[in-house]
Amino acid sequence: MTTGVIGSFAGAALSLSALGLYGLLAVLVAGRTREIGVRLALGASPAVVARTVLRESIVNTLVGIGIGLVLALLAGRAVQGILVGVSGRDLPTLSIVAATLLAVSVAAAVRGHRAS
Repeated sequence: MTTGVIGSFAGAALSLSALGLYGLLAVLVAGRTREIGVRLALGASPAVVARTVLRESIVNTLVGIGIGLVLALLAGRAVQGILVGVSGRDLPTLSIVAATLLAVSVAAAVRGHRAS
């Protein structure tokens, strides 16, 4: 039962993290409308501007994911005693979470860029 409750909270935490990350990045990218307009007016191609926005969003997300993975590994040690049948350093779970957040980041950057 404890594992089910922890799993439910973990799923809720991932959903809230993904939603928050999407919202934050979409607003940040959309807030760069003037900068994007100036770059286009000065002759930058739309593809170059899109790549720049996407690259910056991904770099920021990767830094956040890296910090989060370190903290998750430390927290995994702390809760190891109450986990049943899984390690506190479960690589498939950590990989899925990191990949999900990275995919959300890319979607938000692309959506925010199209909105601006």
